[in-house]
Amino acid sequence: MEDKILTLAMALASNPAASLDQVQKLTEVTLARAAVQSNEYFDVFVSSGQSKRSEIAKVEVRVNKEKRRVRMFIIDVNAKNHCLSEPDIRKKLGSPHDFSVASPRQGGNVPNYYSYAYPWGELRFGIPAAGPECCVSVVVEFKA
Repeated sequence: MEDKILTLAMALASNPAASLDQVQKLTEVTLARAAVQSNEYFDVFVSSGQSKRSEIAKVEVRVNKEKRRVRMFIIDVNAKNHCLSEPDIRKKLGSPHDFSVASPRQGGNVPNYYSYAYPWGELRFGIPAAGPECCVSVVVEFKA
């Protein structure tokens, strides 16, 4: 059986020209522009309210202002409702090309990231070092 979060990540990654409407349909969230997080380079859109999908806690989309293209998707996974483990990720995607360990200066809630390189950019899965060993964050980042 396919994992819901892996399937969603690959669907988002396969469509760098996705509109905000398409993202909202895939993630079943309503996105609103976050003026405080937006800057001169990116418009940031965050989910307002709860997703209808129990595995999604929050969605963030960063849109390059100059190119008017999605640059990054960030999905916070509701690990209490859905556990995507590092072995499950490896089984589907193989060995990561990079592993980033959270710095103690970042605090205890920052996950370690397993990164996978693709021609279009990078797919990263955040798993807390302190456990549980379930993915809490998925980042799809397209090349500039």
